Amino acid sequence: MKNKNILLIGSNFARKHHLIQIKKFFDLKNITICGTKPYRGVIEYFKNYNLAISSKKYDYISCATTPKKQNQILNYLIKNKVRPRGIILEKPILLNQNLIKFIKYCKKNNVKFYVNFTFANLTIFQKLSKIIKKRKVVEIKYNLNLEIKKNKNSWKNKVQDGGGFVNYYLIHFVYILVCNFNYLKLLRIKKYNKNQFLLTLKNLKILIYLNINLIKKKDHLIELLMKDNSKIILFNKSNNWFGNFTIYKKSKKFIKEKLLSKQESIGNATYMSYKTLFSKNYNINNFYQHTNFLIKTLNICNKSNIIIKNDNKKM
Repeated sequence: MKNKNILLIGSNFARKHHLIQIKKFFDLKNITICGTKPYRGVIEYFKNYNLAISSKKYDYISCATTPKKQNQILNYLIKNKVRPRGIILEKPILLNQNLIKFIKYCKKNNVKFYVNFTFANLTIFQKLSKIIKKRKVVEIKYNLNLEIKKNKNSWKNKVQDGGGFVNYYLIHFVYILVCNFNYLKLLRIKKYNKNQFLLTLKNLKILIYLNINLIKKKDHLIELLMKDNSKIILFNKSNNWFGNFTIYKKSKKFIKEKLLSKQESIGNATYMSYKTLFSKNYNINNFYQHTNFLIKTLNICNKSNIIIKNDNKKM
């Protein structure tokens, strides 16, 4: 990978997290930056993504910008027939015709495609996925406490710009559920007040409850109820979204058995996304699976946003 060329488009999050991981695979001289300001040591820097993309042929393109800007870039790649070996996008992304066209474009031109869902890469959630596949789960309760950004003008708070708590936060957990269950249907959304929601989903006979509180920042709790009445519990009491996760089992006698306790990091999770994209084993089957999970996730998120929007009109 050291001799390959990669273009990183984006500023804040792209510099803080993506660039650090990219440097583990590529020589700095082969990394081109496109963003609001240059990076020390990078030879080529652009402010305009059109100029950056057209300046040379890249093996890989990493795009960690706003959903609207990513949408424009995907459209530009299609129109100008740009065919890198692979492209990675940062979530959230917009589910529209440009995305569908780009997925088809990548398939047709053998371009690897991946979206960085960091939570799905965490060791603790991979452990949870293995448990779900091996055991007979009858019910899942997921309590999420999310801190919404205080800047009301930020795109992260605007559904029309690809933000909002569903697109920016909840999408992580919906994606994890979609990856674990082939069939997943949104049954209903109950709104208690402007800061509390209950989403109910169903997988065949399994009911999944997502309790969302938009006031607190810490405490995430997942409870898996098994057919034998035992429970698998995963929680994180840290202010850090990626830190101090613990998973344990409670039997009928409520004896606690710790299965895994781990300090996770957003850096390692992002690294795993790049490792997947750059892997020689990433083939058409991986492409189909990932894009299938992606579309299902975005469909559920879109339906959730529509229901919540209509509910707001009634209140």
